[in-house]
Amino acid sequence: MYTQMLCGLLMRKQVLRVGAVFASGLLRAIRFLQLNWQQLAHDIATGTLNPKITDASIRETLAGILKPNAELAEFITKECEGDNWEGIIPRIWPQH
Repeated sequence: MYTQMLCGLLMRKQVLRVGAVFASGLLRAIRFLQLNWQQLAHDIATGTLNPKITDASIRETLAGILKPNAELAEFITKECEGDNWEGIIPRIWPQH
């Protein structure tokens, strides 16, 4: 889920739909973001992938798209650091 969320954040303006087959899946994804946004923002800011991701093919694929992006990392931090998670999906993924 980490790399899926990372890609969704990296390509946030191109994401047209955010959803899951079951509501519980969407809630798990939001909870995952709540628990991991700092590391995701770090990866985006530095252009490096969390060392816990060890699958070589995933690391290779993300190496081609993950570049340092301080502006996006700051945006993610601003949206996620507070306690207001209401409306987080349209705030992060405006085209959804």
